[in-house]
Amino acid sequence: MPRVYLPSGEIKKNKLLLKGSNFKYLHRVLRLTKNDNFWVFDGSGKEYLVKIINLGYKFIEAEILEEKELLTDPYFNLVLFQSLIKKDNFEWVVQKATEIGVSKIVPLITAYTDFFLNKDSYKERWEKIAQSASAQSGRKKIPVIDKIRNFEEVLKDIKDLDLSIAPYELEKTQKIKLPRKNLKNIGIFIGPEGGFTEEEISKLFSLGVKKVTLGPRILRSETAALVALSLILDQLE
Repeated sequence: MPRVYLPSGEIKKNKLLLKGSNFKYLHRVLRLTKNDNFWVFDGSGKEYLVKIINLGYKFIEAEILEEKELLTDPYFNLVLFQSLIKKDNFEWVVQKATEIGVSKIVPLITAYTDFFLNKDSYKERWEKIAQSASAQSGRKKIPVIDKIRNFEEVLKDIKDLDLSIAPYELEKTQKIKLPRKNLKNIGIFIGPEGGFTEEEISKLFSLGVKKVTLGPRILRSETAALVALSLILDQLE
């Protein structure tokens, strides 16, 4: 059954109004019409089964048939510090990391970043991708997409994390192995194509970030991000 996002502030009592992209998707793409049902989630943990009661020229009016609390997100926060890579690959990371269960994505500019963006429009696009992926995958909340930040700037965030890891191609033995207690905020640092510089790696490790291996093969940046996320979730969920 179709599922779309609508902010909680736009859900009034037992009815709601859908316009813009939601209207286009539900009516023009899926061809839903009066009396058809679909799901709406509000990004705060609630989901609603609704029925179309009025179909206008540019809007859908629906009534709520059922309300339920969602328990589909991890109990901990998983923050992905993803170095910027090629546009399509970065968007793929946003989509798939959202489906897997990431809580926040921080786009990073590093020394070897050869593709970087500084326009708000890209952040808006990433947010839309995360919103769509959340709807598709049954997420409770939509991941936060941070502004594009410099490597040095995010180092101060490490102190707020209970555990941070960085896949490192020269690490051959230490795999991702997590303690199963008191982990509320976990960070993953992923380098660009070419990896982090020795200076960047040294700074991460000096601040307590754990270097880990993801196996004997060299993975692309976008692949490493999803493998690391999946390994963490597999151990803690």
